[in-house]
Amino acid sequence: MTWWQDVRWGLRMLARSRGYAVVVLLTLGLGIGATTTIFSMVEGVLLRPLGYPQPDRLVSVQEFVSALADKYPVLPVSARHFLEWRQRCSSFESLSLIDNDFMTLTGAGDPERLDVLRVSANLFETLGVQPALGRAFATDEENDGSNRVAMISDGLWRRRFGADHSVLGVTITLDAQPHVVIGVLPATFRFPNVNPWKAAELETSPQPAVFVPKLVPTWERDTLMGGLNYAVIGRLKEGITREQVTAELNGIGAQIVEMAGMKDLELRAIVDPLKEALVRESRRGLLVILGAIGTLLLIACLNLSTLGLVRAEHRDAESAVRAALGAGRLRLLRQALVETLLLALAGTALGVAVASAGVDLIARIVPADIPRLRDVRLDSGVLLFALGLTGITTILAGVLPAWRAARTDIQRLLKAGGRTATSDGAGLRLRHALVTLEVGLGVMLLVTAGLLLGSFARVMEADRGFDAPTVLAADVAPPMAKYGRGEQRQGLYDRLLEHLASAPGIRSAAVVSALPLEGETWVTAARVPGDTRPEFERPMANVRFASPGYFHTMGIPVRDGRIFETGDKSRNVAVLSERMARALWPEQDTVAGRRFLYEDNEEYEVLGVVKDVRANADREAVAMIYLPYWDQVMDRAIVVAATTGDPLSIADSVRAAIRSTDPDVPIAAMRTMREVLAESVAQRRFQMFLVGAFALCAILLGGLGIYGVVACTVVRRTKEMGIRAAFGARSLDLYGIVLRQGMKPVVLGLILGICGALASGRLLQNLLYGVKTTDPVTFATVAAVVLVVALAACYLPARRAARIDPIAALRYE
Repeated sequence: MTWWQDVRWGLRMLARSRGYAVVVLLTLGLGIGATTTIFSMVEGVLLRPLGYPQPDRLVSVQEFVSALADKYPVLPVSARHFLEWRQRCSSFESLSLIDNDFMTLTGAGDPERLDVLRVSANLFETLGVQPALGRAFATDEENDGSNRVAMISDGLWRRRFGADHSVLGVTITLDAQPHVVIGVLPATFRFPNVNPWKAAELETSPQPAVFVPKLVPTWERDTLMGGLNYAVIGRLKEGITREQVTAELNGIGAQIVEMAGMKDLELRAIVDPLKEALVRESRRGLLVILGAIGTLLLIACLNLSTLGLVRAEHRDAESAVRAALGAGRLRLLRQALVETLLLALAGTALGVAVASAGVDLIARIVPADIPRLRDVRLDSGVLLFALGLTGITTILAGVLPAWRAARTDIQRLLKAGGRTATSDGAGLRLRHALVTLEVGLGVMLLVTAGLLLGSFARVMEADRGFDAPTVLAADVAPPMAKYGRGEQRQGLYDRLLEHLASAPGIRSAAVVSALPLEGETWVTAARVPGDTRPEFERPMANVRFASPGYFHTMGIPVRDGRIFETGDKSRNVAVLSERMARALWPEQDTVAGRRFLYEDNEEYEVLGVVKDVRANADREAVAMIYLPYWDQVMDRAIVVAATTGDPLSIADSVRAAIRSTDPDVPIAAMRTMREVLAESVAQRRFQMFLVGAFALCAILLGGLGIYGVVACTVVRRTKEMGIRAAFGARSLDLYGIVLRQGMKPVVLGLILGICGALASGRLLQNLLYGVKTTDPVTFATVAAVVLVVALAACYLPARRAARIDPIAALRYE
């Protein structure tokens, strides 16, 4: 019954202080909701186990080659090395190779370009996944090229085949080759899209539509060193550790190096838990965001504690009367806690509602390259987190005010007639300590946001090596059934360029094998004649195949010589990037006319040198070799077309040119180069936006906290101010008194926050580009912002103190 009385009393008190109740409720609801939303993303991406049986036994395997370690510390796997591991390593229950590809599905309906994975026959055994319909691959289907089979995703089955159960045994045409559908994967299946390059994204989507057996060609089986192209996933045997399997793989690697006759080369395997490999690139950024929202919630709790302390002081007389009528300290403490608990429960309900909406919002705004986004949801674990968060916030926001109310000095208040003319030193010190901590945490959050903002600005301002604001890019994948991999496909590209040249609105056009800013691809070694170094010690370059108009269309300046022309078709010619030219001839100012050897020791003449172009927006440009598009029959090409205005204005012209060339050619994607840039920096923008928003909220909360404490102090010292004014204190003197008292905890908090930001800066190092964690401009800017906000928060109470009427002040209370 007593508890029920406390609840009714608490509800009446909150009803009488509706402004206080609304502020606390909104602060708790939004704070808990936002924190729970971010935690749901971190839990879904980083913490939740993979959805496979015994996921702790699944590992990703990559390679380390000492000669390439300075540029590529982690590399994909060689097919030959994979075959050696699978045959000789006893630590794996199963080991599977994965190769990304795309194919054109033809037959019923319009041609459709599909993301396809070529995989070892045992991939689904490795993952522990059973088809929803049909069967998985058999071992012999990995070796027999005449038996073409395919497993399709649930999405493709429903979209293309109407969820027809008779799809099993149906022959579909993929790249002009018949494939028999033997299985349909479950709707819940999520492929672990491991990126083996780290520096480049896989070209396949996170959820491939088709899986086919991988047939390793003879040349890869015979290549002891090289062909580092594949992702590998393994399932360890029961009881086998990562250290054991790594040691066994390294022993096999040492034997491979010896067989290849490369005594000075170090070849090692890198074995990571599969979940770690999936989330490695996103882990630190997500943890920084979680830390930022946690810091903001803590600042909000400190603000509420300060507000609660001020409210408790205003209710000192009430507490004194209740204590005089027989209420013990425990009863006063309990009543204060019940009032806080009522607000906490309501805040939790609001927080869960905010989190539910936040999770839906996150699904729409989070960059697509963050892995496991489909696993982000508001489940029981996240709800338990919200409840735990409620308990913590209740303690942080409510215990100090409740403790303050329970420790009321009854005799002092009763003797003073209920007046609170002066504030006890302990209460003032406690409020100042809360402000100091609040400012310190806010400074750390502001510094983090400032560093991320500066880093993002430098990424966006960096010279990317091309100037293509009016360029539109379109992916085209000619059907293999019609064009194969020979002259017919080459003729298609020739005709397409002719149609584009006469299309309305198009200033220039070209085709290329890969766009800038979309990662590295086709990495190979090159050398000058007479260079006898092993292959892995030679200069490495990304190879691009392009038509002659590519450099003009993309705004890539020519630094030396000229670019290739149609008249060069009978010759082996190339254009190099500046970085590649320096790597091959470090002491030469001009390299046009020189020759180098590429891949099968085929000799190429350098026609010219062009400006370095970035493969990733936030990494330095890589060395590149540009070869004429007629040197390599491209299965897939990217059309780039430039106009004089809005690039989207020529979208219809590009589509019409492709349809005029061949209506059966599917257009996989169409995007502007601005969109390509936006996609390449999406994670950085997301991190900066969230942390920046949290930092802005933190500085606003900090300002409100400072204002509340200073305003309360001025009210409590009204009589003192009146006495000072009566004895001749000027307005400027009263301003100084208030500002000095208000700014003391701010300055201390600023110092502590800067020290904390310097100490924790190393956690941000991998997220920054072109900015040091000790960037003086950022720290100076943050300090200036905090001081300005604090002075603004102190100004209004100080102005009130300066305008006090001595006569009215002496009559105060």
